[in-house]
Formats: sequence, structure tokens, C-alpha cells
Amino acid sequence: GILHDSSIPISCITIDEAHCVSEWGHDFRPDYLEIAAIRRQFPEAVCLALTATATISVRQDIMQNLQMKNPKVFTASFNRANIFLEVKPKKNALQQVTDCIRRHRDESGIIYCFSRKHADELTASLDRMGFSVLNYHAGLSDKVRADHQDKFIKDKVRIMVATVAFGMGIDKPNVRYVIHYDMPKSLEEYYQEIGRAGRDGLPSHALLLYSAGDIHKIRFFFEDSADPEKAEMLLKGMTQYASTRKCRRQLLLGYFGEVLKENSCAPEECCDNCVCGPVPDLDVTIPAQKFMSCIIRTKQRFGASYIIDVLLGSKQKRILENRHETISTWGIGAGIEKDDWFALSEALVEAGYIQKYGEYNVLVLTKDGQDALVQRKTIKLPLLLHQSTVLNAPQQKKSSNPMFMLHKKGAFVKTLGENDLALYEEIKEWRKKNADEQNVPPYVIFGDKTLEELVEKKPQSEAELLSIFGIGTAKAEKIGSQLLRIISERLE
Repeated sequence: GILHDSSIPISCITIDEAHCVSEWGHDFRPDYLEIAAIRRQFPEAVCLALTATATISVRQDIMQNLQMKNPKVFTASFNRANIFLEVKPKKNALQQVTDCIRRHRDESGIIYCFSRKHADELTASLDRMGFSVLNYHAGLSDKVRADHQDKFIKDKVRIMVATVAFGMGIDKPNVRYVIHYDMPKSLEEYYQEIGRAGRDGLPSHALLLYSAGDIHKIRFFFEDSADPEKAEMLLKGMTQYASTRKCRRQLLLGYFGEVLKENSCAPEECCDNCVCGPVPDLDVTIPAQKFMSCIIRTKQRFGASYIIDVLLGSKQKRILENRHETISTWGIGAGIEKDDWFALSEALVEAGYIQKYGEYNVLVLTKDGQDALVQRKTIKLPLLLHQSTVLNAPQQKKSSNPMFMLHKKGAFVKTLGENDLALYEEIKEWRKKNADEQNVPPYVIFGDKTLEELVEKKPQSEAELLSIFGIGTAKAEKIGSQLLRIISERLE
């Protein structure tokens, strides 16, 4: 073929999704390493490597593995300021998903699941509840996948429930929300998937449902991983993001080597942690003593999951084999929920009372932890608990932020009077009809931002129409008279 004929003049070799070249990339593919041989075959060709998810180490790997010598590196900001970041402890996952969908009524959204089975089950549940939904994963035939993707892009179906297989090359601008039903394996994967929301620049929503059970589910597949140590490192970045009580946007950008400038985003438009403000210190002395005592009683040889199972009085085989049902700390934590124990564990690590060691994140007390335990010091930590009442945890205040609850279009519609609402729906229906006739997605006619400006400004001449976002001379000539007619009839 053409790649084996060095006489063919090739001037540029472009590698998309270049993070796949890197062993530290979230989707490393050994076959990509062969690209360097192609470069050697065409030494005069310019090489362009593109990716949206490259940490500093991944960028260095790309340059090395593609044998680039002193390349120019262009890095845009990773900050998608229009996407509101939210993480919720996974409790009643289906209810949490439907609550989010209803807040974004009649809007496009993607729900990512860990497995095909989860995707199929969730799709079936949402379909039974009357939602406009289809599924997408590698288990479906090429024809079915293409049909489902086409219907989603053309707004013939509102919700796509998918695995990681869905999204490459998707440039649908009006995806208003992305829900992670299960936790992704890495922050790179998470960032790439939430980046499919809000490509039109309008406010959008990224919701992650976080459960400690997801961590074990992901680790189960580490045995099949080419590099389990790297997989564990990537997962650690993801769990830190999900469990942090600090600004999620700062942590996310910091992971990619970018510093969020002070006052560069409004707290109410940033993330759930910023909306809720600083987390109050909570007196966790008693449960912290129980947790650290259990670490000592089990000889500092286990990770948080095992320690918590002992505290909750589990009789799983491993605990019985170690005879840990006989130690004094077995079952003394039954009054506190599992997720709250995990939250406490992370808080103790962050405060420096305990440390994680090795591939399995074995918990070991630090000197501060030992001193606090022996001297029975009061321990106060910034901690928000999910449901436990034992600690009298303060309730997280509810957000009144409209962006947190609803994207801009929803809030925009709620401000409209009866006539303007009718105009909005009429223009929207006209756009859908034209899109169907041309067999294109509605956003090809014009986007949601244009729709809002048409209703808000109500242009009554071609000159005024040209001042509307997204309408140039060609589009005004093609559809301007029809839009002006719809608006003028509503104004009569």
C-alpha cells in the first residue's frame, strides 16, 4: 500500500488521539508505537500529534515514542468553564439518574456505564419509565450502533446510555449533561467524556455517581492490565478527585499541569464543593480512634476496604481465615455507613494521621496518628457524611444555583412569558422540521444559543437578523424570511 512506497510524496503525518502512543496515557495501544517506523520511512514529512487528554508525562512520552526532536508544543487550556462539576455518593443510582434527566427535560444527555450489562439494564429501565433513550456499546452490531448514534446526533432520541466505546468523533454541540453511572478508570477518561457536553459553550452539567464498590470493580480487571501499577496510579487520581472536599476544577486542571487562576470562575458555576462553601470541621475523635485502633489490631497490613469490613462486623472468608472476628475492633463501627467510613479514611490520610503504602494502599499510622491515638487527642476534620447520624454531622446545604440545578436553557425558558414561550417552541419546532427534511441534526440549522437570541431580541429586519449569534449572510438569505415571518406573526 501507500505506506510501503517511500517514493510517494507525503508532506504531513497526523496522529489523532496521540495519548494512545504513551504508556502513561489512559488508553495506551502498543500498535501506536509502530508509527515511529512510518515516520522514519518519510523523514521529510511534518509530524502533527493531537490529543485532548495529555498530562505532562504523557506529552513527554509522545515526543519520545514518535521520535520528535525539539518539537513545538501547543497547549490550550484544559478548563471547560461552562461545565458544572458535581459528584454524589451513589445511593439509589436509578433515582439519582432520573432526577438529573428530569432537571434537563427535553435536552440531550449521555450516561456512561462501566459495562455492557449495566448499559443494557439502565437503558431498559429508563425506556420502561418513558424516557427517550437508546444504548451503545461494542456488543451491538455495527449497523445497530450506527443507527443509534445517528438518531442521537439528529435529536431523534434524547439520551444515550453507553460504555467508553461511545464518543470518539462525536461533535454534537448541544449535549447538556454527562452522567457517569459508574466511576471511570482515570481522570483522563473522565475529562474526555465530560468534554462531550457543552461544545456550544452553553452551561452544561457533569454528574459523577461515586461508590467505593466501583473501585473494587475496576481493580478486578487490573490482572488483565498490561501494567497494573500504572492502572492503580491512574485510578488513584480518579478517587482523589471524587473524594476531595476542595475545588474539583482546581484538582482536575492541576492533574493536567494547569493552574486555575484566582477568581477565574464564579463559585456557583464551578463545582458542588465551591457552591457549598468550606466544609465545617467535625469532631470525629471516637470513630477516628476506632479506625486507627483497627489498623493497629490488624497489624497495619491491610487497606481501607478490609479495615472497614472488620469495623462493620463482616464475616467474609478472608476475615474469618485471619481470625479478625475475634479482635476487639470487630463490629464496633456498625452504626456508621460504609461510605462514611471511606470518607473518614480519606480525611485521615489527607490530615496526615495515616498513610497509604504500596500497590494495595495498605494503611499505616503516622507519628501524628500514633500520638493522637495514645494521647486520646481530639480530632476535628473537614468532613461531610452521607447518612450516618452517629456523628451528628451537619447537613450539606442545598444549592440554589440555577446552573447547579438546570442548564441555562432551562432557566431561560422559565423566565419567558406565555407569548415568548410560544415563540420559542414554534421556532424550535420549525428548526426540527427543517432538519428532518434535510436529514441533518437540528444544530446544523442553528444552535440553541441562536434560538435563545431570536426569542430574546425578536429581529424584525434582515439587518437585525444578522446581529443574531450564528446567523451570517448565507444563512439569512436561506432561512431569514421564514424566521422573520414567524416572529412578526407572534408580534401582531
